[in-house]
Amino acid sequence: PGAKAGGPNYVLQLMNVRSIGPPKETGEIDSALRRAWLDPIGDALEDEREALERAMASYAHHMETTFERVHDPTGIPGEDNLLRYQPCREVLVRLGEGSRPGDAARVMLAAAVAGCNLQVSAHPEAPVGAVLNALPSQVVTLRETDSALAERIGEVKVDRVRALGALADDLRLSLHG
Repeated sequence: PGAKAGGPNYVLQLMNVRSIGPPKETGEIDSALRRAWLDPIGDALEDEREALERAMASYAHHMETTFERVHDPTGIPGEDNLLRYQPCREVLVRLGEGSRPGDAARVMLAAAVAGCNLQVSAHPEAPVGAVLNALPSQVVTLRETDSALAERIGEVKVDRVRALGALADDLRLSLHG
């Protein structure tokens, strides 16, 4: 499941998004999230600490102003077109070959701000060890090949899978099964 076809954010899930500058809108980062997530990941990726902090502050802003609110973006008089985002509580993040540590960190921080329970499956060749080692202890992490994840994906109980980097065809097919 994803965004409703034709609805808000539908096209976004079909895009490859990249940053073109620092976030313009930021919010307050919860102090517990800062201590548990941002500080250890920022220490592990010291060169990216400032960018990660700005990204997490942007996630906090958008959670507060968009994703945690019921609102009517259409504003059509005489109609209530209330938009509610449903939370994904259980998320599996797959870090495939070619995953970049900074991108992996941003995904983890966004999931933390959204209140997701994370499982992380990282390809043995993905250069994300520093990020994995900095994650809070409640995050289940596993180094496994695409084939190993493809074999066990039917047993994994998650609401959503977020993938970064390259994925083998058999894994792609398993994820859509």
